[in-house]
Amino acid sequence: MITCKLISTDHSIPDQIIKAGQTLIIGRNQQCKIKNLFCSRNYCKIQLLSNENKLLVEYLKDDRTVQMKSGEFINGPGFSYRICMIHDSKNASTMAQVMNDEISWTELESGNVMIGSLFGGYDCKSDKIAGFDFDFTLVCTKTGKSFPSDENDWKLFDPRLTGFIQKLVEQQGYRFVIFSNQLGISKGKVTVDMVRKRFENSMKDLCIERIPCLILVATKDDIYRKPCIGLWNHLVRNIQPDVEINLKQSFYVGDAAGRSKSALKKADFSASDLLFAMNIGVNFLTPEQFLIHVAKYNGFDYQQKFEYSSSLPEKCFKVDDKTKESNFLLTNRLTGEKIPNIESILPTRVHCIIFCGISGSGKTTFYENYLQPLNYVHVNYDQLKTIQKCQQLMKKSIQEQRNIVIDNTNIERKSRQQWINLCKENGYEWIIFHFELSLKHIFHNNKFRQLTGIHKSVPDVVIYSQNKKFESLQDDECNRQFIVNFNQKFSQHDHQKLYSISGGDKKKLKNKKDKPSSSSTSTLAMNDGGMKTKTVKTKSEKDSKSSKDNNKKSKIKKESSSSDGKVEKKRKKKQEEEDEHIWKWWEEESPGEGIKWKTLEHNGPVFPPDYEPLPKKVRFYYDGKHFELSSEAEEVAGFYARMLEHEYTSKDVFNKNFFKDWRKTMNEKERELITDLKKCNFHELNEYFKQQSELRKQMTKEEKQQIKLKNEEIVNKYGYCIVDGHKQKIGNFRIEPPGLFRGRGEHPKMGKLKKRVQPEDIIINIGEKVKIPTPPAGHKWKEVRHDNTVTWLASWTENIMGNVKYIMLNPSSKLKSIKDWQKYEKARELKKYVNKIRSDYRADFKSREMMKRQRAVALYFIDKLALRAGNEKEEGETADTVGCCSLRVEHITLHSEKDGKQYVVDFDFLGKDSIRYVNSVSVEKRVFKNLKHFIVDKSPGDDLFDRLNTSSLNKYLNSLMDGLTAKVFRTYNASNTLQQQLNELTKLDMTMPEKILAYNRANRAVALLCNHQKSVSKTHDKQMENLNGKIKDKKTQIKELKKQYKETKNDAGAKEKYKKKLKTLEEQLKKLEVAKVDKEENKQIALGTSKLNYLDPRISVAWCKKWEVPIEKIYNKTQRDKFRWAIEMVGPDYQF
Repeated sequence: MITCKLISTDHSIPDQIIKAGQTLIIGRNQQCKIKNLFCSRNYCKIQLLSNENKLLVEYLKDDRTVQMKSGEFINGPGFSYRICMIHDSKNASTMAQVMNDEISWTELESGNVMIGSLFGGYDCKSDKIAGFDFDFTLVCTKTGKSFPSDENDWKLFDPRLTGFIQKLVEQQGYRFVIFSNQLGISKGKVTVDMVRKRFENSMKDLCIERIPCLILVATKDDIYRKPCIGLWNHLVRNIQPDVEINLKQSFYVGDAAGRSKSALKKADFSASDLLFAMNIGVNFLTPEQFLIHVAKYNGFDYQQKFEYSSSLPEKCFKVDDKTKESNFLLTNRLTGEKIPNIESILPTRVHCIIFCGISGSGKTTFYENYLQPLNYVHVNYDQLKTIQKCQQLMKKSIQEQRNIVIDNTNIERKSRQQWINLCKENGYEWIIFHFELSLKHIFHNNKFRQLTGIHKSVPDVVIYSQNKKFESLQDDECNRQFIVNFNQKFSQHDHQKLYSISGGDKKKLKNKKDKPSSSSTSTLAMNDGGMKTKTVKTKSEKDSKSSKDNNKKSKIKKESSSSDGKVEKKRKKKQEEEDEHIWKWWEEESPGEGIKWKTLEHNGPVFPPDYEPLPKKVRFYYDGKHFELSSEAEEVAGFYARMLEHEYTSKDVFNKNFFKDWRKTMNEKERELITDLKKCNFHELNEYFKQQSELRKQMTKEEKQQIKLKNEEIVNKYGYCIVDGHKQKIGNFRIEPPGLFRGRGEHPKMGKLKKRVQPEDIIINIGEKVKIPTPPAGHKWKEVRHDNTVTWLASWTENIMGNVKYIMLNPSSKLKSIKDWQKYEKARELKKYVNKIRSDYRADFKSREMMKRQRAVALYFIDKLALRAGNEKEEGETADTVGCCSLRVEHITLHSEKDGKQYVVDFDFLGKDSIRYVNSVSVEKRVFKNLKHFIVDKSPGDDLFDRLNTSSLNKYLNSLMDGLTAKVFRTYNASNTLQQQLNELTKLDMTMPEKILAYNRANRAVALLCNHQKSVSKTHDKQMENLNGKIKDKKTQIKELKKQYKETKNDAGAKEKYKKKLKTLEEQLKKLEVAKVDKEENKQIALGTSKLNYLDPRISVAWCKKWEVPIEKIYNKTQRDKFRWAIEMVGPDYQF
């Protein structure tokens, strides 16, 4: 029995199934779901002829009938189906089984290789392998992006692939194997489940004719990742060890071939597929070449020539016999003499050998092979971590009169000179060994390090940076300089084989210092018609061009050379931003009421390092005598010593709290002796910390780069999580270190000890059925939860205020963005209710109930002045900050008339974060009368609203509108003010600086409303002085130019030139004057707080789009990431 499946080629409409004897009407009907209006409801009728394995297709409009077979296409307006005949004899007893067949997945124990088998692909052995890459070879994205947005973002690279692969397997006896790199799994960009689903969804169409398929997937950057041949070796050695592969007749198809950019195609991102085939020794074809070849020769013809190895990517290093072994070890750099062994050049007296070479050039390997056996002291930065420790070890070795080797990069002359100076000072002889390798060779060595683990590999960026900074050896540095000829030695045969594999799959080197050979070479120029050879001119041929051509171009080159690098860098950075995957969560269905996520994976928090005791020479004194503290007490003493010169240590409350908590950390002996803080001398501790601070400032670029790289490693591991299959940044993944609490303003708990947070204090929140983060050794988590109704990843209770602290996602994440969007939507919703709410509270101004009158006045303040509601606090536990509901009589002063205004209220109190709120406001008459009534018979310290609290106010607000709080009022008024101000201030004829000034003024109005203040910068006056100087200089230039213009009489060309220059100078002057006004107006106003927390970003985005202002002028990169949803969501017509 035969069943036919009609497969939609672009997946825009459902596939259709026809059984023997059945008919199907294709058209714009309910079953087919074709939407194209040019397709009639009954376009064609299809019947399956079971005896002939054919379809009878009757086109109803033009009364035409044709017979079609498996593999052919039925096309019409808005649809295209590929015909696929499915026989029950192919182990498919029912159609349901055929449709539900899934890939069987297994993994290697190491977890770095996934193995999939479809239709018996694991057991289907052959001596001929038809190998294929997966992405952009068998499938590509529907969206056209470089990376799929989800597991459904795919389509077949070409519909003919199924028929061609079926022919290779069934007629030519090939084994169909997919070799795929999926490094995104180990980097956390995609999950294993997403990758598997993408394979399963696409392979059902690719192997619809039940083609046996074996899938080998490399998930990490190791020996299995192409172009390394670990996947191939696993196939040959473990899956079919009893079958010898015919390499001549086998082939591999992939898109990563190192091709250059053409008019029809982007440049290949790498050459990993080309190198993979080369390393195995099989024929290589691009996907386009494969399709043309199979169609032309009706299958694969291995006797045809495939010229692909005439050129390699610039970064690729090809190992040859000269590389593997050299007859001599060293070359005298000054004389050119060849040195066969190291013993012949070593001095007889004590000496120091200084290595010089980029990371990965073989310095440490050379030391281990040749100098370690001779008992040299090994001074190595990677082991000792700081230059100071390296110097200390060298000085110690000099005292012991031992031979020394400085195994550092020493790429700059000053870094070499410091070792030379030490040698001179101590009468040591010195020799310099220069490890001179090409960048290609270094990258190859680095990859070998990574794959074998013999030495720690170095990030590419470090190699590029060192190569750029390298300062060549000078003759005067040393009279004995030797170039080391690289000679790789192998302890294992597998390592030797691995080293001979071609790497360097990236297409281009970033640095031009490592130039390719100047001899004529051939490069690959590939197009849809296949591969052809293109000759590139050599340097000498280029130099032979006429001087006339060179002179024509010299001016252009000079003008462009200085800017090209920057332009290219900006383009690249911009392209990276554009290519960055944007999770359009607002286009997805909501996961359900209260559900924040479906799946959540993360690696837990990062804890601060354990305390390291101070050096013995750094001493603490009590009452003039040295006293050695226990480790725990010394750590807390160090917190205080760091702040010794800070104003906090002059405050009695701070000192009292510190001393009380410090004594709790002391042992019995320490508590018995140390009873008075004034007798404690922390001076040496303070000096030590200042010295350490200075040393950090004096660190070399190399040391700073190492620290930066370590931090990047930590961020890559702990700074991201996977939410519903999408990689998201974590905001605060580091646990706060212990220290002394400061608080804002005159906080009563300042000086108390913030204790070290332990894993036993931490609650982990994570998805089910995922790996639980591993706590530090010897510890365990307090609790592990799987609560998908909250957005935090970890929590703990801090010991000062007893508040719960959380590790949350970054503001740019989906979960945070949804909260932002909901916040502003709630504020917009208030527009429907605000007029009624205002009329209600105005009516309550005259209520007989005192509580209602107080509530009405409080609401008036919250609405008109954007005051915070305020929270109830325990007396003496927190700083004396207040909000609207907690105002006291002493915080207001009433004036019947002031400065020509009636009913004026002066406010003066400490608001949130101890920011002083000072404002003089003219209020409505009823409000003023109520306030006078509220303060009758009350002392200054009594509550102004004694019948009201925050809880009752918010409960009342929620009864007026679901979810309404004082903060919603604040957000509404802030956003509404910005919208009104922008509409008023922005004019048609404004220049760009004037538009920015208008926006900042609108933002300033909101900041004033919300009392967002800041202290005047210490450098403000200097900055204003500089601006005034620039304005004065610009005016002088304009004056001079006008004078020159008037003096130019008959030269029209010169006059036009002066006019243009004058216009440019006047524009620059206008820009400076606008900048001056902007800086002066905003010197005490914090614009950022309201912009990030209270202003609907869609207002700003729409304004930018309407007035053609680059969004970068309003939001920086971090802010654009936070408000990506707003940037993508709205157009220029949005109004709050």
